[in-house]
Amino acid sequence: FHLVRFCILLLYHFPLSHVNFEDKSKAKFILLNNNKTNGTFFPVFTSPEEAKKLQYDKPFQSFAMRFQDIAALTEQTPKVQGFVVNPFGENLPFTQEMLESIKQTLIKVAKERKAAREAAENGEAPDIAVTNNETAE
Repeated sequence: FHLVRFCILLLYHFPLSHVNFEDKSKAKFILLNNNKTNGTFFPVFTSPEEAKKLQYDKPFQSFAMRFQDIAALTEQTPKVQGFVVNPFGENLPFTQEMLESIKQTLIKVAKERKAAREAAENGEAPDIAVTNNETAE
């Protein structure tokens, strides 16, 4: 996901030549309500064409963000249940719970890679079990 960029939508309330996300009081993101879950989601899009499917009566700007940045923004916004990719197309939701699970998995993998790298540097054999379809239980 670190190479993929998504479009996220921001309402015009200030000049968009520079957006500083530390000043959350000025950043006004468009949110979508899910009638089934009564949840609120950030809409994100894989292309400007997908973003144009949103019919919104106020001017907005789309700009590119990485998956992990959108996930962090979502995590820092408690009233938001998650974000949804292409809500008027594929409609792929990522809830806070899913994002936390992805985050914990990435942390675990990073720790395992670090341990394997340190073991290799110290001349130790990595703690890896190799199986194939015939020997796997």
